[in-house]
Amino acid sequence: MKYVLKHLRGRHGSEKTTIVSRWLVKRMRKDGLNASLYQTSWSSSLGCPAGESSYYTLYQNLKYTLY
Repeated sequence: MKYVLKHLRGRHGSEKTTIVSRWLVKRMRKDGLNASLYQTSWSSSLGCPAGESSYYTLYQNLKYTLY
C-alpha cells in the first residue's frame, strides 16, 4: 500500500483509471517490485449481470542465500 500512496501523491484525479493503473504498475516495477495488472470481464448468463474487474498482483523480489 505504501508504494501506491507514494506514487499517487500529487497526481490529478481527471485521468482515466486504465491510464493510471498502467502508470502505477510501471512505477512499481521501477522500484523493484514484480507488479502486474489483470483485467477480466464477463457477459450475463442465467440471471447474473455482466461485469468487469481489475486487480493488481505485487511480489517483492527477494534474494535468498542458501548455506
